[in-house]
Amino acid sequence: MTEKYAILIEHSETLSQLEKIHENMLDDYSDLSIRKKEEKASAVDKVKDYIDMYFSENISIEEIARKLYVHPSHLMRAFKKEHGITISHYRNKKRIKEAKDLLTQTKLSMTEIAIIIGFNTPQYFSTIFLKEEGLTPKEYKQQYTN
Repeated sequence: MTEKYAILIEHSETLSQLEKIHENMLDDYSDLSIRKKEEKASAVDKVKDYIDMYFSENISIEEIARKLYVHPSHLMRAFKKEHGITISHYRNKKRIKEAKDLLTQTKLSMTEIAIIIGFNTPQYFSTIFLKEEGLTPKEYKQQYTN
């Protein structure tokens, strides 16, 4: 989260952009769900928290399950049951959410954004973005940039 806001601040060009970033930072950093104690969280909560914090890392579900001392199949079933989507889909949704901020608040290229949010290629980033949002990253940027 810190890295995201550092990038947004570095690429902001106006005072209004900085004010919006500041407002979003306050919301994120004061969100109690982000700061909840790990020992009270279930394995599903822990994987969600892990993805929220490290969405840009290309760690496999098996590796996450191993870190949590849970069988990958159990973790995937429990996550889908609780959240209605797969772990991979959740991670992609988180990545796209972060990409939307970067698209509208920076002048980073599509390739830079794809790498920052954890996609190996801008083509795969565009494919997932289109699937989630119904338009390409470029179309989204044109439509939502002030």
